[in-house]
Amino acid sequence: MAQMRQFDRVLALLVVGLCFWTLLLPMPALSNANAPAALLQSSLATLNQQAEQRQIAVTAAAVLDGERGDFEQRGVQLAQRSPDQQAQARQALADDVNLLAQASLAAEQERQALQAYDAALMGQTRDLGALAEELRSATWPIVEQLKLYPPPLGTRGDWLAPNSAYFQTRAITISTGTLDQATQAAIEVGRASYSQRQLRELDQTYRQLLDQYAQTLQQTSASQITQRPWWRWALATSLALGLAGLLWWVLRHVLVADWLLLVAGLAFATWFGFPWPLAALGLLALVSLIMLRPSLAACLPLLAIPLYYRARLVGSLSFPLNETLFGISCAGLGLHFVWRWFQGQRPQLTLLKARWYWPVVALGLGLVLAAGLSLSSSGLVERATALRELRRTIVEPTIWALLVLGLLATNRVKPQSILWSYIVMAAWIAGDGLVRFALGEGVWATTGVPRLIGLLPSSTALGVYLGAGLAGSLALALSAESMQQRQAAWLLSLPLSFGVLLTFTRGAWLGVIGAVALVLLLQRRWRLLLGAGGVAAIGLVGFGLIQPSLLARVLRLGEGTGSARQEIWASAWRAVQDQPLFGFGLDQFAHLEPSSYGIPQIRFLTLAHPHNVLLDVWLQLGLLGLLVVLAMLGWQIWRWLHSRVALRYVALAMLADLVIHGMLDQTMLGGDMIYLWWSLLLISVWRPAATEES
Repeated sequence: MAQMRQFDRVLALLVVGLCFWTLLLPMPALSNANAPAALLQSSLATLNQQAEQRQIAVTAAAVLDGERGDFEQRGVQLAQRSPDQQAQARQALADDVNLLAQASLAAEQERQALQAYDAALMGQTRDLGALAEELRSATWPIVEQLKLYPPPLGTRGDWLAPNSAYFQTRAITISTGTLDQATQAAIEVGRASYSQRQLRELDQTYRQLLDQYAQTLQQTSASQITQRPWWRWALATSLALGLAGLLWWVLRHVLVADWLLLVAGLAFATWFGFPWPLAALGLLALVSLIMLRPSLAACLPLLAIPLYYRARLVGSLSFPLNETLFGISCAGLGLHFVWRWFQGQRPQLTLLKARWYWPVVALGLGLVLAAGLSLSSSGLVERATALRELRRTIVEPTIWALLVLGLLATNRVKPQSILWSYIVMAAWIAGDGLVRFALGEGVWATTGVPRLIGLLPSSTALGVYLGAGLAGSLALALSAESMQQRQAAWLLSLPLSFGVLLTFTRGAWLGVIGAVALVLLLQRRWRLLLGAGGVAAIGLVGFGLIQPSLLARVLRLGEGTGSARQEIWASAWRAVQDQPLFGFGLDQFAHLEPSSYGIPQIRFLTLAHPHNVLLDVWLQLGLLGLLVVLAMLGWQIWRWLHSRVALRYVALAMLADLVIHGMLDQTMLGGDMIYLWWSLLLISVWRPAATEES
């Protein structure tokens, strides 16, 4: 009893400190999503360097001013020269065209740097949250300037800007082609040289507009640092204390005086939140703890899902947190295996005779094969991006799933622990977002509605994450066998419900409603289902009477993001028809040419996916990947509908939420939520009777 009281005191101290971290410390930088200040400075330095290189090339080509730059006349005069004079004139003409090619290449590189600088400015604008809406009108001159460029950057189709390859090809033709071919190439170069002058004027104006916007952005960012009123601090402090009490009560019943899990939580926080060399202590502690208790390897990547875009810096490199935890888990499990080997507890091959886990292996191999085939797609634009996502989204989660499968097969981890780790972490993320919401930060305002984003890069991403957690907690509250588990689930549902509501993500609302309705239908609790539907309808009508204008903006169906999604789906379907077999490769939708498929362009938002899980999988992994994912879904649904395991309602509710919400957003591929999909699949194939340690 004394040890339990001591554990409760330490747990309370840690939970209070965790919750007040939100009040006292700023949010960690979004290293993988938008654009931190370091990225903005780097893009500006690159732009200045490319501008200097272009100026050098333009200065070298200045000798072409005057008669020497009249390529059309020089081409016509070739026929009037003797054969010896023709050879010299053609070589001199080809050398001058190569000067134009060098100037054109330098212009292309500077233009790419301009676009990178533009993207960095827009990324930092997104980090402002609600203040970003005030800057929307300041971006209009940039948008109008870009329209003056020829395709693909702009929309002007009355003239085409030749690139450096155009001039290089003409230079070769002038040097080695026939006299007629050389004359025609010189005339084409003369006409194209005028386009280069126009492009230079456009680039200069583009740079001026970006510099002006950068000053406006800096002034707006400075105005963000204001003194918060006392009532915000009072509200945020009350929420932090309430969240601390809630988490303390839940964790003291879930952890059950488990000091090792408490130390693991401290090591996790140290690895994520502290700089080197303190972070190294968390790293070593996590590896050691996983070696002692392998079940931690099944839970840590799930805890890191909401922190995917808050990267862990390792030297000069930046990695998503769950990717670093994957490496830590592999190291800890490897040491655990070596330790058991020297103790004489060697693994037996009887595991290979168990048929129940082979679907996981087959689906994992199918995803890896589909991802590998997508690299051979003719529509692949950014191979480096595809290879990076192959590692983060396919290979590492698949290996992790196979490792966790072994832990389940040998009874080293319980499925309940996997689900609880996700739901508890989601509740803390929701509570953290509510505290930040009370402080006036962690909010994105669009169409006049302030939307909660918390620690994630967007309200949509937060809705996807919290929606699955809320669906699981409500299903657990409705189906758990233990009274303490039901009470803990109801408590966790409180911050999750408010968090999902304040994201104003309609896909999350529909996903949770559909998931809970499915659980009640399977449990045949008709009265509760009708009562919940009636309460929801009354609440919606009451909200409409109190705030009709806000309700109209929130439930808009034919405008805003609703109509934008229809355009995105149509463009994604056109892209699928272009590459139906292998797709375009992983994470390529943002790199596709918008004008080729009609992808809508929004200045503050990067359309990185088609907002539909089936279209997204088809575009990234091709037809084989789509079939593998459909098989994964079908297998899980069949298993849960024919299962009598108590967890079936929880896992099925979370799966239903991911599928329903996935019809409107990305809920699978992307490196973060894929770990939850794998977890639900593992739990679906798990059979209690087969969990005998080998």
